[in-house]
Amino acid sequence: MHPRSPWRPRWPAALLLGAALQLFACNSPKPFDELEDDPVSPAGPLDAKPWVPPKPKPWTDEFHRRAALLANRVQIEGPSGLLEHVAAIVDSRVHSNKVRTTSDGLLQEVRVLTPDSDPIGAQLDGWQIMALQELTILERIDGSDVVIVASGDAFWKDPATGEEKREPVLRFTATIEK
Repeated sequence: MHPRSPWRPRWPAALLLGAALQLFACNSPKPFDELEDDPVSPAGPLDAKPWVPPKPKPWTDEFHRRAALLANRVQIEGPSGLLEHVAAIVDSRVHSNKVRTTSDGLLQEVRVLTPDSDPIGAQLDGWQIMALQELTILERIDGSDVVIVASGDAFWKDPATGEEKREPVLRFTATIEK
């Protein structure tokens, strides 16, 4: 009795692999000398039109002046384009951050992990916002107004005029310019 060679059962697989390589080798690209003579720049065809940035989405001037807002919970809602004007400052060591899509739009929820954690910071144009417990940002899919609701010992101040507001709930609404 001859001991079976370990290569004997593998020869059909090797034969199939060789045939597949031969088949793909027949579909090689054109040789360099047969390529088209049209010059192409690294940025694309030479007749390409220059890039024009998209027009900015309509927005309000209501939040361009400086102001400060502090509350336990802050909700910011607005139309498409809101995220071009608002940014949350999230530290993953002390905040949880969830971003998801809903039937209303794109929702970002930021919460402090412990009661003694640093507050959640945000910037909306010229407004400085601090949420002690929770910050919610919703970019709606409709053409809604910008609405900010601050609840839980809410405090707002305009440093230019010295005007202050302190209420259990403060609500600010701004209509978008059309």
